[in-house]
Amino acid sequence: MKITRLAITTTLAIVIAASAATAQSGNGRGNGGGSGGGGNEEPPSAFVPAIAYFDQGRKYKDIRIANVAGDQACLVLRTGDGQRNLRGFDFDAANNRLAYSIDETGIFVTTWEDADGPCNVASAGNVTDPASRVRVLGAGDYPEVLDWSPDGRFLLWTEPDQEYTGLGSSTHVMIYDTVTEQVSLLPLESWGGTRLAWGVDGDWGVGGIRFSPDFATTNEVVFVGASLDGSRGEYNSLFAFDIAGTSAPRLLYDGASTTFDLFINVTNPQGAAPSRVVFENVDRGELVQLPLVNGNTTRWTGGEAEYSCDNARLVHQVAGRRGRASTYITSADGSGSTLFSSDGLRWLDWLCP
Repeated sequence: MKITRLAITTTLAIVIAASAATAQSGNGRGNGGGSGGGGNEEPPSAFVPAIAYFDQGRKYKDIRIANVAGDQACLVLRTGDGQRNLRGFDFDAANNRLAYSIDETGIFVTTWEDADGPCNVASAGNVTDPASRVRVLGAGDYPEVLDWSPDGRFLLWTEPDQEYTGLGSSTHVMIYDTVTEQVSLLPLESWGGTRLAWGVDGDWGVGGIRFSPDFATTNEVVFVGASLDGSRGEYNSLFAFDIAGTSAPRLLYDGASTTFDLFINVTNPQGAAPSRVVFENVDRGELVQLPLVNGNTTRWTGGEAEYSCDNARLVHQVAGRRGRASTYITSADGSGSTLFSSDGLRWLDWLCP
């Protein structure tokens, strides 16, 4: 297992200091009518941040947070035109933390004080200060699909295996332990197959990945992908895997003839209802909710989805004209939708305490 020490990297911080400096000064007001957007005015004192998202324009890529109505929002972070791009983020609202990745630069972990709120995270420009609230993980190239564990101890992400030359795309799954301050490689290759004619030797392809809502008792993550030798089901299959790597990944869903979206999500352990994972079957334009322990799947129209803190609702996408999706908040049974935004948002994330 490859182990890399956490590093606070001054050089990497300087690269994006100017773009991240907007985090404290870029608050904005939503445009109303379920827009989820943000302007240049500060939100009112009654603003209650509820849903974070990725918003992209021709000259910017933003992390923003809106209230549940989608008519008020604040800007958390922006990378501008010509600068290195945001590739993923995840809030650990219970511990006042935000992790986000910038191209090959690495992963930034930043915090906020209770009085500040998540709209005012520490600026990456302060990363050279030992007392700073920002750290840079010594990640590899182009980390993405970040996820905090339910207890906030671990941070999980994927990154491409740059040394792989076989068929398909090999992926590394990395995990950061906030207690030991170490980054390690999830040992999937120990359970992969070998097909030398394809250049495959234990390699896996992994798309979306999340900590299981039952992580406290199972020690498992849930991911979509497969062993690249074809021995463990179609590539778009769903697995559960103990992060200790002492047992083979468990097949939860055989993805034969299914095209998964990159993003999968799971229920929140603090909420009610059985533990489930939700993913999009792109071919059918439908959301599939799958219980992690015996039960029937439920399906309804929609794309990328995130469960609310109590698991009663999902914020999700519905495909629109010209490829621009609208975002809705819908009951977990598929009923009672309300428009949150028509601005083509992605990387949806409820801020759960």
